[in-house]
Amino acid sequence: MAKAILVQGLSGTGKSTSWRNMPSEESMIISPNGKQLPWGGSSGQYKPVNSTTGKGNVIVTNKLLEVPKWLQWINKAKHVKYVLIDDYTHFFNARIMSPDFLAQNNGNAAFQKWNVFGADVFNSVFGELPNLRDDLVIVISHHVSLNEMGKYTFKSSGKLLENTIDPVSYFTYVFHSRIIKTDAGMAYKFQTNDDTTYECKTPMGSFPDFLVDNDLYPIIKRINEYDQGL
Repeated sequence: MAKAILVQGLSGTGKSTSWRNMPSEESMIISPNGKQLPWGGSSGQYKPVNSTTGKGNVIVTNKLLEVPKWLQWINKAKHVKYVLIDDYTHFFNARIMSPDFLAQNNGNAAFQKWNVFGADVFNSVFGELPNLRDDLVIVISHHVSLNEMGKYTFKSSGKLLENTIDPVSYFTYVFHSRIIKTDAGMAYKFQTNDDTTYECKTPMGSFPDFLVDNDLYPIIKRINEYDQGL
């Protein structure tokens, strides 16, 4: 079963940038929008997959139901160890704004479409994890929203998703991207444990520091060490 890591936070707080030091030759990105990655030289490291040759390491699709197919394709590529599903929120948006979804606006269909949407979200990644290689690490970046309790949490498209699936519960590691004001200026960090304002969690003793640099490569190394009892 593949490892799953959630990186969530407001837009512009360093979620995608945290991928900058990952070994691109062992990495694959699934992007719903194909946006340029936010660091210098990224266009040389990450290129769209060529449908003819299969070469490349960026898959561009905004279709939620295509994600399992691409994960299975990546699963067969033994050189790939790390997968970033970037802007997962945008997959949600594309699904609920699609013509067929919007057309179901009357009677029972209007209610049932949200059950189908919940199933689609579950099957897109969470239902697929047990079928993927143990040495594969799946990182999902996602946006947050401020809930009625004044807490920044996983941005969903309705209570059904929160109550029936609770996506955050499928992750052992949830990091929250933050921008911290310091004497030296603004620092981009990941918060490792919940403080009732920012939703995040890591196992006891895995990350002693409350804030760590937003750099996924050492973070994943630390997770692997922790899993080995180090």
